[in-house]
Amino acid sequence: MFTMPDGSPIHPGLLTDHFERRVEQSDLPPIRLHDLRHVAASLMLAASVDVKIVSETLGHSDTRITRDIYQSVMPQAAQEAAEATAAIVPRGAAHRPKPTAAEQAALEQVAELAIGKLVGDVAEAAVEQDGHTMATHEGAKIIQFRPRPVRA
Repeated sequence: MFTMPDGSPIHPGLLTDHFERRVEQSDLPPIRLHDLRHVAASLMLAASVDVKIVSETLGHSDTRITRDIYQSVMPQAAQEAAEATAAIVPRGAAHRPKPTAAEQAALEQVAELAIGKLVGDVAEAAVEQDGHTMATHEGAKIIQFRPRPVRA
């Protein structure tokens, strides 16, 4: 708390007047003394300072007051917090060892064989009926419709 040299309280208007004169002398854009309070609170929230600490710093009786006033700053802070949290969550692929060249070649060979077998099975069972190609795969009926001309 600041006081006058004789110990008496300083009138808030005196501080405001002094601040405004300093702003004018410094060639800064116009800013009110109270705006500095908002800047400080916004910076604290953007820096992910807990809203309870910001609320106490501002002298608010309840954190709901702080959240209501500064809610526009908080979504960005919440987004950054969510991204930081997500970054430390393990991902399945990130923890799998990368296959060696031989393992990768074997995987590709198995995939080619499986695709070849599937295509072969469908091709063998395919029959032409009513102008459509029909086949089955694992009990499912597959119908390939022939293209139909569309009139303009």
